[in-house]
Amino acid sequence: MIQKDDRQKHTEFFKLKGKPETAANMVGIYTFVNQLCQKYVGQPVPFKSRRDYIIDEVSVFYGLFKPLSYSIMSHQKHILAALFIEDRDGEWMPRCRETLDLLKLYGKGCEFEDAGVVKLMEEKVVEYNAKPIKRLLHLLRDLDKSRKRP
Repeated sequence: MIQKDDRQKHTEFFKLKGKPETAANMVGIYTFVNQLCQKYVGQPVPFKSRRDYIIDEVSVFYGLFKPLSYSIMSHQKHILAALFIEDRDGEWMPRCRETLDLLKLYGKGCEFEDAGVVKLMEEKVVEYNAKPIKRLLHLLRDLDKSRKRP
């Protein structure tokens, strides 16, 4: 599934997966996965067999590929499964997209840059049982909610 032009990004992705789950590392993972989904979801699977197959969200997750006659699009869940990303509650991609979208507003150098977001993104140490990416998303949601209030 990984094309030649994606190999460097793929290598960087797996390096990030091996590092502590800082907010910055997780945003790097989110960015890579989101780019893969944008590139491959809805496209034919990039290999040949007896039939042409299409990647769809359900089959990426379960590692299955549906024949072209049953499905016309690639699914995000297949991509997550191929990258060994656990998504028990089905919320990984929505959280990924929401985080990336909100970072475009409140991240470093953005229109509504927030010092708390910048500080969290610069943290290098993760405390035991801490989830910086969840803290980041909650902070981003709170900022967005307060900005949209009259």
